Amino acid sequence: MLDYLSAVVSGWGDTGFAEMFSYFVKTDGQYCPASGKEIVGFEWIIGNATNAITMTGKIYDPYGVAVHTKAALAKNATTLEQLPTTGDIPIICAGCKVGFTPSGDSGVIHITGQVRVFYKE
Repeated sequence: MLDYLSAVVSGWGDTGFAEMFSYFVKTDGQYCPASGKEIVGFEWIIGNATNAITMTGKIYDPYGVAVHTKAALAKNATTLEQLPTTGDIPIICAGCKVGFTPSGDSGVIHITGQVRVFYKE
């Protein structure tokens, strides 16, 4: 069975574009499971913005270390990222969070960033 965790970040103003964070919440509203699951991919969902900008998404472990990064995420678009079956698979657990950094000011329409982390149950 495939399930996902989701985190949404929003709140950039007309002039600010520093990295903002959100903790992962399971789809039923509970915090993500602490036990390691096999992460199979990500769905990066970036909202629209007035200005021509991109986003960088980072996933952090509970200690604040970036364990996965996806750059150049287009505004008003969804980017699917399938992870390889071998190699470093990030562990998503309680205390993990996502950070998004716009490449510049979003303008009048304030941009949002969301990531869905798909894992095998």
